[in-house]
Amino acid sequence: SPAELDHAVQSETDKLVVVRFHAPYCKACQAIKVAYERIASSNPQVKFIDVTIKDQEDYPNHQVPATPYAHIYHPDHGLVEHSPIARQRLSAFKKALNWWKDGQADLPEEFHTDPNYQWDHAKLSWSNPLAL
Repeated sequence: SPAELDHAVQSETDKLVVVRFHAPYCKACQAIKVAYERIASSNPQVKFIDVTIKDQEDYPNHQVPATPYAHIYHPDHGLVEHSPIARQRLSAFKKALNWWKDGQADLPEEFHTDPNYQWDHAKLSWSNPLAL
């Protein structure tokens, strides 16, 4: 449930948490399953949580526009990354995970004041995708 997910993420105070949202009917989810599990098994210092969703409304407050989708939560900063993780985006996700895991993240001030501020993998910079 959304409450259980929130509790699982918030109770982790030492590790990054990765949440994978997937659906049983999703072909893209099935296509990345083995590669994603390989990423999870090679990162024991990160807590991985799998969330099965059957309907877009299952997790309405969690910014999940499609499946497969992933969130990366930092123990001190909360949600720091969210993106689709279909096959063509999986390598960018893996780079982002390593970036946070290795402590290379330097959060700009806007990250703390603008809820839409995030890393743009295409531009390789921080931005607000909703800003004009």
